[in-house]
Amino acid sequence: MKPIECACMSGKFLNTTEECFPILDSLQQNCPVIKNILLPNVNSLTKLQEFLTSNGRELHIPIIIHACQDGILGQYSSPFHHFCYENKLPNKQLTQRYLGELQENWFDGDAFNRKKQSDRFVSRFMELKFAEWLISNNYELLDLEAYGGEFDVSAKKIDTLFDFEVKYIPQSFDDFGLAYSAWKSPKKSAVASMSVYATLDYLFLRIHNSSAQLQKSTNKKISVVITYDYAFRYKRYFEEKWIDWKKVTLSGSNGVCSDGDCLKVLNLFFKDKDEVELRNDNSTTGISTKKLIAEKRIQESLVDLDEILIFKTLNSGFNIDLAQRILLK
Repeated sequence: MKPIECACMSGKFLNTTEECFPILDSLQQNCPVIKNILLPNVNSLTKLQEFLTSNGRELHIPIIIHACQDGILGQYSSPFHHFCYENKLPNKQLTQRYLGELQENWFDGDAFNRKKQSDRFVSRFMELKFAEWLISNNYELLDLEAYGGEFDVSAKKIDTLFDFEVKYIPQSFDDFGLAYSAWKSPKKSAVASMSVYATLDYLFLRIHNSSAQLQKSTNKKISVVITYDYAFRYKRYFEEKWIDWKKVTLSGSNGVCSDGDCLKVLNLFFKDKDEVELRNDNSTTGISTKKLIAEKRIQESLVDLDEILIFKTLNSGFNIDLAQRILLK
């Protein structure tokens, strides 16, 4: 991949967020990505400053500020340079909808609403970061959803065509709630973290979702899962060989998960309008029925897929590294 020559590629660790603003102010004039894509409005920096000095910002720091303060702004901006910018104008292939989703506009609402919006923004960033990873691993990029493509990423390696659906699994709302409660009331007992069993079920759900989106592909179908906290949440599943990919069993099937987390994840398998009655049936019989149906759907999804790639995030989430490769065919 051709090295990027831009002022945003250099940086050093800064002691305070306030030190970021003169740097970003300069880059708004000198970096086309920051000027045209990440901070395109005259008042963009002012809005960031107002948010950071407000009493309601709580645990949130804008991602561009985080990257700037850590001295790794180049790692953050590089996929936007590669895929969203060309000839000093936003890439002509980039759809307007996608362009709008590449700007941090998640500063309104309470802490949990901001997290939801921020996670959606980061998921878009991760799609582009994965596309970078493909190029660095000798794939030829053919299309992106960002360009109006049917799938998140389509690529070619030698004579083989691939379609990829990328799912980002951020910090869970339960884990965020744990940190939020500790920050809000340090002397009070924290809320419980999401159970390890429900975390595994949620991984299966996201793989199932990606397989469904790849149904129309006639190429190799690859599910890509990028995890925010791989070491804490997912590493043990693979090291201790919890998963039988030939016969996936939801963790709640044997009664090991009784705290409600597994049920929340289970109900996410039933989102169609004609499944409302089944989704709302949380009787013992209803739960057993839903588990059997969900497990069958997962297995059918795995049959349709060729491969699963599990990534972990590095450098405060601004880079990714392949953690697990599961060959299904």
